[in-house]
Amino acid sequence: MEQAAGPLQVGDRVPAVVTGFARYGVFVATRDGRRGLIHISEIADWFVQDARAYFRMGDEVLVEVIDRQDETGRYAFSTRRVGGPAAALSTPAHPQLPDALSTSRPASSQGDLDELVRYITARIGEVTGEAYDELARLVSRHGAVRVALAVGDVTRRFDHATAFVQWVGRRLDGP
Repeated sequence: MEQAAGPLQVGDRVPAVVTGFARYGVFVATRDGRRGLIHISEIADWFVQDARAYFRMGDEVLVEVIDRQDETGRYAFSTRRVGGPAAALSTPAHPQLPDALSTSRPASSQGDLDELVRYITARIGEVTGEAYDELARLVSRHGAVRVALAVGDVTRRFDHATAFVQWVGRRLDGP
C-alpha cells in the first residue's frame, strides 16, 4: 500500500477495510494505509452496543472523514454520515481475520504470525514450511496489519496456501 500525497480532508469519502474491534468502535484502514477509528457513535443513527453486530473483519466499507489528528496522522471516520453500516462495499465470504490484528497494536509479533497461519489453514488448508517462511517474511517486512489487509483482500482467489501467500507478497511488494 502506498501512502497518498496529502492528508484526507474532513468530508472526504473513501473506502476502508475493517481491521479490528474495540469496545468503543471499529478500526479501519484505507487502501493507501491511512488508519483510523469509526467510533461506536458514528456507526449508525441508532444506538449501537457492539460493532461486531454490524461489521466483520475484512469488510470493505465507505467512510467519511470527520477528523484528523495532526500529531499522529490518525483519522476519525463515520459510516453513519454515508448511510450507516449498510454502506458496506463488500462482505467477505470467509471466516473473520484474527481480531488480534488490530491497528491499535503497531508491532508485529509471533502471535500475529500464528493467528494469520490459523486463519489461512482454516480457509485454504495446511500451511507448508515454504508458505510459513514466506508469510513470516511478509509480516517482518510489511507488518501484520498490512499483511492481514492483503490476506483479506485476496483470500477468495486461491485454493493452495503457498500460491496464496506468494500472491500476497506480490500485492505488497508491487509489480
